[in-house]
Amino acid sequence: MATAFRLLVVMIVPAFMMFAQVPNGGFEQWAGGNPVGWFTDNVPGFVTPVTQSSTSHSGSSAARGEVVNFAGNPLPPVLGTEFPVSQRYATISGWYQFLPQGGDQIEIAVLMLLNGSPIGDAAEASYETASSYTSFDIPITYFTSDTPDSCFVEVFITGDTLGSDPHLGSYFLADDFSLSGVSSVVDLGGLPLRTELFQNYPNPFNPTTTIEYDLQSALHVSLRVYNLLGQQVATLVDDIQSPGRKRVSFNAASLSSGSYFYQLVAGTSRITKKLTITR
Repeated sequence: MATAFRLLVVMIVPAFMMFAQVPNGGFEQWAGGNPVGWFTDNVPGFVTPVTQSSTSHSGSSAARGEVVNFAGNPLPPVLGTEFPVSQRYATISGWYQFLPQGGDQIEIAVLMLLNGSPIGDAAEASYETASSYTSFDIPITYFTSDTPDSCFVEVFITGDTLGSDPHLGSYFLADDFSLSGVSSVVDLGGLPLRTELFQNYPNPFNPTTTIEYDLQSALHVSLRVYNLLGQQVATLVDDIQSPGRKRVSFNAASLSSGSYFYQLVAGTSRITKKLTITR
């Protein structure tokens, strides 16, 4: 019984500023064998791929999902929730452990919805063993300029290739899920003559600024911010983008005042500029 649900791995703005509590994101409340506010593929009295675990990242419990045998077939765990939101959140974060068998992978997927229709998504998959709690931060991208009214989150295990069955015994632990940041990347259209990064405005700024850049052709783009020691402090873009002028809003509310560098890498182009945060 393979799970066919997959989404694109996508990006957007950093997880600064606003934080949203995913209902029972710490999996502390349980009722009837399920975490309160979440759905599972448990079949009471027959099979329970998702159970409560005392091996938590924080608090007293976490959610444990394991591939189990059901009627002679491997049944992967499915752990999901849908809840109302009122912001264009930029990132979903949390903690997990993963002990795979036979190349299985854990997937975490997000849909941002408006009136039941997707207007944004994000997903991440990992084949790697994580025997201790490991953090994840998955950027969310939006297809429209609308604000979602609900968020759908799902965690599950799949086989090593698309459509393949997972292996018995693969399991994950999940804990401390949250949403953060506010996303705002705007495509301004047009076909530039070359790839170029422009000076942010305003500059200096507190706490938000705007960065624009031109793409001559469709490219994989990364736009990151670094401190003066060369340490990355924010990922603003990490995705394949169409040609045109792009505009990104950067909120540095969590950074201290001072000078930083922001760097655009697009194809063979690598362009760096300096910005200044004032308080």
